Amino acid sequence: MLYLGQYSVVAKAIQDDVLVLQRAGIQLTVLFDGAVPHDKQRTRLKRYATYLERASMTLSHLEHINNALRQSKVGDDLPIPSDFLLLPPLMLDVCVQALREMNVKIIVCADEADGQVA
Repeated sequence: MLYLGQYSVVAKAIQDDVLVLQRAGIQLTVLFDGAVPHDKQRTRLKRYATYLERASMTLSHLEHINNALRQSKVGDDLPIPSDFLLLPPLMLDVCVQALREMNVKIIVCADEADGQVA
């Protein structure tokens, strides 16, 4: 079971998936968004506000969450609502490092990656 706070577990999961693709002969290129365009900054701010609200809600229910997680077993469905799950602050860094260790080509776009993906 994964609660998204174990960076090394997340890094290993990424590398395991990359390895499967590499063994199949697929050469990956991963694109990341760059700077937020001016016309989408308001949307980004709303997302940050929502994240902060969810973080506050999670903290206010932390005792319940911890008790539920302690009582759960490996393989069980997550015993708490998904609204309580938050990506840890360094998750992007962990993803990039895991990909670099696998020699995956990484492109950080100047702005949104949508255009280059298309």
